[in-house]
Amino acid sequence: SWHADMRAIVRRHLIWMFELAERVDGAWARCYLANARVKDPAFQLDQQLFPLLELAEYVHETGDRELLDRLIPRVIDVVEMLLRRRAAHAALFPTDETPADDPIAMPYHLSSHILFWVALHKLSHLDLNFIALADAIRDAVQTHFVTEHEGRQLYAYATDGHGGFHLYHDANDFPTLLAPIWGYCDIADPLWRATLAFAFSDANR
Repeated sequence: SWHADMRAIVRRHLIWMFELAERVDGAWARCYLANARVKDPAFQLDQQLFPLLELAEYVHETGDRELLDRLIPRVIDVVEMLLRRRAAHAALFPTDETPADDPIAMPYHLSSHILFWVALHKLSHLDLNFIALADAIRDAVQTHFVTEHEGRQLYAYATDGHGGFHLYHDANDFPTLLAPIWGYCDIADPLWRATLAFAFSDANR
């Protein structure tokens, strides 16, 4: 939830992330020291996306176009860094770890792709034209993450992008939970409802 008295803190955090935090090969690390040096260099896809979402939501709430204009070149740098990691056959983007800092069974992670779609849409509302990329990511999710479990179609936690799936979900996957609230899908969407039913069932180890 947004509170106006947080404005200065959030603004300083955005400047810290985009202008001070050390980035290796253009990517934010998993964890930082207070002096903006990398503590843990592991590449996590969601860690590249939350700053974009934070910036978009901050500018939406405050109208601080000055900060947006200041950071747009760095936003474009982050998106271009991610595009260099894109799979050759689809708008799938790999991660080395899950958002829980664990090794991942397959390289493409569902909730991070939902988060990518959301961040691009919110930036596009600020006149940054990322809609085509957002649409390609959503198409890739519908093509490569949908599988079947006990006779019902649902989203897999992860995929190899070539028909392999990992069925699992955990409490770090908030973008999956928030997908209808963020406008990614309808709350009555059967794929989403089956995914959540699996997530909270005994079948999810």
